[in-house]
Amino acid sequence: MRIHAVIVSATFVATASLSAQTSDCSAYSRDSSVVALLHSLDAVAAVGSVWDNYTLARHPIVLVDQPRDTTRSGCAVIWRYREPLQEVTLGSRIRMSTPLYGMWDGNAVGPHPTANGQIIQTALRPVPAELESTLRSRGDMRAVLLTAPIRFDELGALGKALAGMKADPTIVSTQLAVHESYHLHSQIPVWLDQPHEYSWPKWDVQPDRRMLTSRCYSADNVSDIHRREMEALLRAWDIVKDSSSESARGQLRDAARAYVSLRLERYRIVDTTSVAIPGGALRCMAAEDMMELEEGAPQWMSYDTAVRAGVMTLDAVGRSATDAFYVSGTFQLWILQRVVGRDEMRRISGRITRAASPTDKDASIFRVFAKRVAGVDVKPPASSSRHSSPES
Repeated sequence: MRIHAVIVSATFVATASLSAQTSDCSAYSRDSSVVALLHSLDAVAAVGSVWDNYTLARHPIVLVDQPRDTTRSGCAVIWRYREPLQEVTLGSRIRMSTPLYGMWDGNAVGPHPTANGQIIQTALRPVPAELESTLRSRGDMRAVLLTAPIRFDELGALGKALAGMKADPTIVSTQLAVHESYHLHSQIPVWLDQPHEYSWPKWDVQPDRRMLTSRCYSADNVSDIHRREMEALLRAWDIVKDSSSESARGQLRDAARAYVSLRLERYRIVDTTSVAIPGGALRCMAAEDMMELEEGAPQWMSYDTAVRAGVMTLDAVGRSATDAFYVSGTFQLWILQRVVGRDEMRRISGRITRAASPTDKDASIFRVFAKRVAGVDVKPPASSSRHSSPES
């Protein structure tokens, strides 16, 4: 659940703290970098829903500043859209999931968590009692926590990688707020069999990411065709992002059909290749469908809301990642939105998240894209694509 592939391999690195110089958390909330992030969160929340009925405006974000000197108190600032900030002095450290973010879920796990839920429980950490009580006092039972401000020079290899990408810390944090909040408030409650306000398919199961990448993207027999496939998708995006003319639509359809054709050819090459899931395996097509839905959709949400809010520009959007499902999911959805319009896009996303099974015609971003943009009917992977072991 990382917004950039570079964050996936990050290890915990303690960061310096504004609160290390003072126990007054009001100084933290007035820091210029923190203020910039708060304004950015306000801006993306004001955009409203872009995917089904989900919006960041309904959920808190906790900004966290923890001193290296563990004898000093840390600070947390709770942001809620159009509500006063709440400042909390922390009596103990928060163990974050990565150097950049963490998650708190105060709900009990239900009796029937899915395979994803059984795994994700390990990423959900407790928070200090004073922060938990403050959140609960306002009826908040879940929250994403962000390290703020991000200082690349204190993050080791991760910081160097982000600096090398010329990443803007405010944009990175804003994207994480949207992306990880969608995981926390939409997907995780379904996985953990908890009460939930958003729809998400119970049949969703996460494939082994490394196996998906190594077998379905970068294996010698498919790496070249996958490269050409992604070039075709990005070419389609470049055509449609700045033009809606009839000639552009014709060029778009040609590029989209090239993308679909190359992707289907790749699936034919890896037809007998499997990717591990808890308790079994999936063929590449089904595994990629799952990951574009799980990660590509939240990634697109974070980009689309940030661009529409004026927080970032289209030129700043990432166009490559080792885990290519982030990119393919993002740009298929963006192209689809440009073709069908924002209102229809929300209806489509609602049908995707309510699909009865993974073979439903509306259950796959790729199948919907192929039909609505390229005019190609793609058959879903057979239900027999689920196997007992991930044979190569």
